[in-house]
Amino acid sequence: MLLFPNCGICARRAKKEFVLAKDVKRTTSAARVKLYEYMEKVYSAEGCKLLYCDTDSLIFTHPRGVCPLKEGNFLGEMTREYGDSDILEFVAAGPKQYSLKLKKKANGGIWHNTKIRGITLNMDNEFGYEEFKKMVLGFKEGAKKQFRYPEKIGPTKDSRVLSKDTSKDYGPVQRKGIIDADWNVLPYGFY
Repeated sequence: MLLFPNCGICARRAKKEFVLAKDVKRTTSAARVKLYEYMEKVYSAEGCKLLYCDTDSLIFTHPRGVCPLKEGNFLGEMTREYGDSDILEFVAAGPKQYSLKLKKKANGGIWHNTKIRGITLNMDNEFGYEEFKKMVLGFKEGAKKQFRYPEKIGPTKDSRVLSKDTSKDYGPVQRKGIIDADWNVLPYGFY
C-alpha cells in the first residue's frame, strides 16, 4: 500500500501450516553442559586456573604451550577470541564486566579491550584498562562512573523516532557469590 510517493507499507501474514520450534531449552542445556566439561578440564589440569566464564566463553591461565582444551572451528569446539595477541593482564568486576590488557604477537603492540554489560564504549565513552582496574581493585561501595550518550536515537511509545541525551551509571557489581582473600568467587553456602 502506498502512503505517499516513494513511501509504502508492507505487512505479512505467517502461514499456518508451518510448525514453530518452541522447545529450545535443550540446546541451551546442552551448551551449558559442554561449557561445564571445558571448565572441568581447565580446573583439573595441572598449572591451570579458571579466572572467568560466561555462557559461551572461558578465560583461564595455563602453562605456556600446554593448553588443556582442544581448539577448533566447529560447533562445540573452543576458539581463541584474541588469537593474534597474548593476554598480559585480566581484571573482572563480575559477570559481563571485564577488561583485558593484550600484546600483539606480530609487533608487540599493547592494546586493551574492556567489556561492560549494557554500556557502549566508544570515542565519547572511553573507559581504559587502568581506570577499570583501579575501580575494581580499589572498590568503594557506591562508586560510579557515568557514561553519556548525546542525541541517542530510539523509539517512543507512540512509534516515533526521537533523539535525546541519555546517560548510564556504572559501578562494579558482583552478586554471584562470596569473594575470598585470594579473589576466588565462591558460591553462596560454600562455607
